[in-house]
Amino acid sequence: MNKLPNSNTRKRDMYQLLIKAFVAALIGFLAWNLDNMCCQSLRSARKTYGAPLDVFLQMHGWWHVFTAYGSHSLAMFLTVLRMELLGTHEYKLEYMPFGLVLLKFKKSKNM
Repeated sequence: MNKLPNSNTRKRDMYQLLIKAFVAALIGFLAWNLDNMCCQSLRSARKTYGAPLDVFLQMHGWWHVFTAYGSHSLAMFLTVLRMELLGTHEYKLEYMPFGLVLLKFKKSKNM
């Protein structure tokens, strides 16, 4: 555990990635369960409201969106954790719209 980053910024970034992954997976799971429990009601509501509002009632679709986002956040967390444990600090996290995080590698002087 002593190989974890000393930088408060890195620790905060890692913590945020892990929280995002957990919360997104939880929201996706809740949306999927809501879809299973209220399927008929949601179908009739989608018919009533029609496009484009019916998109917000597609709980199965939202499950896919949130689990994909949670999986991406978890993959980023695990990648950063591995790099920190290996002592590799030649990277930065780049924050994109909609809360997406990308890992950018810094160019080394040897390249």
